[in-house]
Amino acid sequence: LFGEPNWDLYELTINYRNPSEVSEAASKVATDSGLYISTVHAVRSVPDSLVSQTVESQDELDTALAESCIKLFEKFVSDDGSGRIAIITPNSIVSHAKKVVNQALEHALPEKLWNQLNKQNADDCQCGVCTAEEVKGLEYDAVIVLQPSQIEQEAASRLTAAANLYVAMTRPTQKLHIIRTADDANFEK
Repeated sequence: LFGEPNWDLYELTINYRNPSEVSEAASKVATDSGLYISTVHAVRSVPDSLVSQTVESQDELDTALAESCIKLFEKFVSDDGSGRIAIITPNSIVSHAKKVVNQALEHALPEKLWNQLNKQNADDCQCGVCTAEEVKGLEYDAVIVLQPSQIEQEAASRLTAAANLYVAMTRPTQKLHIIRTADDANFEK
């Protein structure tokens, strides 16, 4: 029952989740970091599915996060309960990012929709702020990844860092927006 003679390894080689632009960028980050991943070919291309934005300061990061979150929410989230977006951040800034996102959405959304959003469980909310570890196995219509190098720096090892960032980058089915400050210098898409 156990041992090599009793099992087979089948690697996934076709990516139905991510647009090819997102899949290729995530694969490059993983392989450049020495992480082994199967050779994956995405079956579809989505123009503008990958955006990488660098800002100069924390204030500009907050503004970019708020603006992107509102745009993605308006595009992908419906008041019928469908549509999901995630903001994936380093552990150290989750609370701050939640505050920025909540303030932005509270000001941008109609009161009824804002109240509906606030009643949702954290495990199944339409717009959530979380870490790379928390999103493993999940998928979202759109994802914002904040400070990717910082996500890597907080990991226990180099390979864990690469895996965490790869996971974060491969969660969206439609759009990935990477936002970082200039001092988040190690990340290259």
